Amino acid sequence: MLLLKKIPSSRYQLLVYLALLCTPSFSIGSGSVYAHRDEGHLQSMYKKHLLISSTRSPLVKKPELAVVSSGKMEKIILDILADHLGFTYEIVPPRDILSTGFLQRNGSWTGTTGQLQRKEVDMCVTWSAAALSKAKILDNSYPVVYADSAIIIPFPKENSRVWFGTSSFQYWAWIAILITFIATILISWIIFRIDSSRVEVKAPNLTGLIQYAERTAKSQNRCRVSEMVNAQAHKITPLGRTEMSGSFVILALGMAISFCVFLVELIITKMKKASARK
Repeated sequence: MLLLKKIPSSRYQLLVYLALLCTPSFSIGSGSVYAHRDEGHLQSMYKKHLLISSTRSPLVKKPELAVVSSGKMEKIILDILADHLGFTYEIVPPRDILSTGFLQRNGSWTGTTGQLQRKEVDMCVTWSAAALSKAKILDNSYPVVYADSAIIIPFPKENSRVWFGTSSFQYWAWIAILITFIATILISWIIFRIDSSRVEVKAPNLTGLIQYAERTAKSQNRCRVSEMVNAQAHKITPLGRTEMSGSFVILALGMAISFCVFLVELIITKMKKASARK
């Protein structure tokens, strides 16, 4: 913007700091008709007397004008800039309308924009947004949002990108997940041991009953041996210790793989959100 081109770096930073904190917008025209100003007066404001347009009090101190009383912060920032940059100013309100103005059919503007277009003032302090239609007439400072009060906290320290996915849960949640895995395996093993002991107790009794049935059966029944063989062949026997252990190992591996997949998906989602914010 033209206002800041020839200002030294230290004062440039001060000007940007003040403008960002306090005032909504500065509009700077492209030239001036007053002969006592040199050609580059807009690039430097040192020891200058500037004509500034505004539509709000207390900058505008004419009781006959119905001005909006919301320019206190604009006056404060303008006085700070004048003190640090060493310029004086005079407020020149627009004669036609107390606003930023409107574009007419003939290409001219009313309000404060019209003053800058006609080079009647050097700068305008008001609430105004940058527009393409005004680009050839004025330059705008950075838009500013002012708040009366705010809560300021230190920026949190960035965690390691390797373990940042673990922050999704608190420590007690991770402990609960680990306890759930261990408890599931232990309970399954206990149930397996109880079932195995019951099968070992019932097996001798079943064998004795079968032998008794064969002895007391009628001799005419010649197929009892073959029928018993077929019954034993179709009998559903419980799994052995090795088979049960293998089943629990597969179950534990499946749960661990599912948990790892969930953790990877969580990390990928966090990374996508972080990249989208940038």
